Amino acid sequence: MDKKWIRRAVLFLLAVAIVFGSIGFKRYNQHERAMEKYVLHEGKTITKVVDLGRQGVLKNLVNPHLFSIYGSVQTDGNVPLRCVGESDSMQMMLSQGTKKGIWDELKPTDVLRKTRGTRVALNVEIKVPREALKKHDVAQGRLKFYRGDELYATVVLQVINSGVKQ
Repeated sequence: MDKKWIRRAVLFLLAVAIVFGSIGFKRYNQHERAMEKYVLHEGKTITKVVDLGRQGVLKNLVNPHLFSIYGSVQTDGNVPLRCVGESDSMQMMLSQGTKKGIWDELKPTDVLRKTRGTRVALNVEIKVPREALKKHDVAQGRLKFYRGDELYATVVLQVINSGVKQ
């Protein structure tokens, strides 16, 4: 009878340890990616801020200079768009993705495919130089959306590190 109670107590303590371990792992791995919604209006520019200083300990140790933004682009209407990423201070790789997986990298000539109504999935993988992580203002880039050859809208991506004082 004593072995049965000891086994139950050990299993209970193991279950509690697993729960607290998963909570701790989530905290160490938090903010490894961002979910953004871009509502585009013709001729307008919007700004989005990416804060690398909010990353968890594990993400900060392994690859603090890489960041993923999973985005949803919404337009004024049924407008076929293409997207071009521009930056002098960081590398950006654009792709589209769904629940079925990540697609190939978008070329500047590719038209974005709609996933639902006027929404378009757009993923941005950002890579900044490791030396830039020592500054508050890490990098800046632009996502330019074109309708044909005409600029439709712009999203400015500001990458900061709130862990470094200005």
